[in-house]
Amino acid sequence: MQRVVLVLPVEPLGVDDSFRVDRWPLHITVVPPFTARVSLAEIVRLAHSVAQGEEPFTVTVGDEALFGRNHDVPVNLIVEEERLFRLRQRLTDALVEAGAGAPKHPFSPHITMKDHARAYAGDSYLIDRLAVVDMAPRSDPKGRRVLAIAPFGPHTA
Repeated sequence: MQRVVLVLPVEPLGVDDSFRVDRWPLHITVVPPFTARVSLAEIVRLAHSVAQGEEPFTVTVGDEALFGRNHDVPVNLIVEEERLFRLRQRLTDALVEAGAGAPKHPFSPHITMKDHARAYAGDSYLIDRLAVVDMAPRSDPKGRRVLAIAPFGPHTA
């Protein structure tokens, strides 16, 4: 079983992009990392299905906070946006219904600050796609890998 995370890119991100843990492009985590209990193809299918029912929306960056077990990971919270929380709920519901193993605990959407990039309170970003990212072990030199990008809105093949 693989660990995956669902994110909303705020910087360019493409299928098969890979990056070290410390070089993540800026993104908003919408479903935190979880161990997939169904195939990755099924998770990608669910992500596309949910994304097709969404329209692009804008989020605003809020206050700084510290996350992580030791409260030492600097982040910026995302100002409450109804469509973001509705999207998160739709994704979580779809994953749970499929038996995918998505986490059910409360989670605060945020952008993690990195040495190479960060967001600032008051910044706004257009959210128009969802990414499914493989959370390869930290020991993997390639780090994380983008499995799929699911654009919002109906799309034809």
